[in-house]
Amino acid sequence: MKKILFLGCLIFIISCEAPRHNPLDPKNPDNSYGVINGCLQTCSPHKPIAGANVYWQNEDRLVKTNHNGTFQIDYILPNNGWLKLQKDGFFSDSVFINWGSLKKITVQQELNTIPVLDSLLIYSIIRNLYPDRQTLNLAVKVRINDPDDDIDSVFVTIPGLSIKTQLGYNTTSKFYEPDSPNRELLISSSKEIIGCEIQIIVKDKSANNTLITNAFVTRVIKNPLVLKSPLGHAVVSSKPVLVWEEFNPGFPFIFSVEIYLGDEPNEPPVWQKSNLPADTKSIEVDTELISNADYFWLIWCIDDFLNRARSKSKTFHVE
Repeated sequence: MKKILFLGCLIFIISCEAPRHNPLDPKNPDNSYGVINGCLQTCSPHKPIAGANVYWQNEDRLVKTNHNGTFQIDYILPNNGWLKLQKDGFFSDSVFINWGSLKKITVQQELNTIPVLDSLLIYSIIRNLYPDRQTLNLAVKVRINDPDDDIDSVFVTIPGLSIKTQLGYNTTSKFYEPDSPNRELLISSSKEIIGCEIQIIVKDKSANNTLITNAFVTRVIKNPLVLKSPLGHAVVSSKPVLVWEEFNPGFPFIFSVEIYLGDEPNEPPVWQKSNLPADTKSIEVDTELISNADYFWLIWCIDDFLNRARSKSKTFHVE
């Protein structure tokens, strides 16, 4: 009988909900602690961000998001403060936590990816003009990887020359380039471009400015390229031989030769030949030019880094 009574009391004790006096028990109505949980995702498309730092500044508490991008910080005092969010490759962010009368707050936040450089081409372009003038331009071609696809604008800056120019987007090449007729940046300063730092800066739609790379021009080709014949409106056949002087600038390079119709530059040239070896001094035009027409021709020297210089042009007439 005593055993039966003992078991009955034990069952009664187990089946009853015991009072919750533990201050750390989340179900304790007198619990003074709060919980912050949530999820971090990329902006577009939405994907979980794993391994991000989530820092509750008030109590110096740091946790990391799991593979689902979720996190939880519990047993914290519900005092208003900042939740700091950080992950390599993303812009850091903050969320102000205002508890009010709540004990649990859920944060759903997107982190903006930092754009990175995909590819970059920067090279100098010298054009020799009459009577004895040279112009210096800069080709800048930038391709950027931005998974969020929220680029607002791209700039090239040369602090040493006080130059800052916005680049335009070439929908064909997918490069950002100078928005000019030749897609080149005119360097009008007399200062030497060699050694000047060239910066590429990306601004996104959230007004974040990111310096994605520093670059330098490797060479400016100022050596003169001299054409020998034809020149001076010389009368030639429909397949003329073009001749120029030997060129020895002291570095590896190739030649490119171009012929234009008329006496003004027009694009594209009516005939051209590229990738000619450095020891080339002449070439025969392998396509018949239009008879009874005026032309001009010129050559380019292009080094291994794509820096280039163009000769003065010379005219001829096809009979």
